[in-house]
Amino acid sequence: MTNDTLSNSRLSLEQKQGFRDQLRDARGAALKDAEAFTEILFVIERLGAAFVKADNKNKFNLGAYRTT
Repeated sequence: MTNDTLSNSRLSLEQKQGFRDQLRDARGAALKDAEAFTEILFVIERLGAAFVKADNKNKFNLGAYRTT
């Protein structure tokens, strides 16, 4: 992701810094214990959810797969 992409994102500076810190902590945990790599996945999942929430278009939902 380029700096231009980051500056045009829908996340605030505080959110960006928060996710950076979460990823840094998760990386540290994974380096100490290889089984802790799931922490990295959880941070990435929260980051993706933040982007979807910020989008407000909800185009990334499973609404099309509802049963009738």
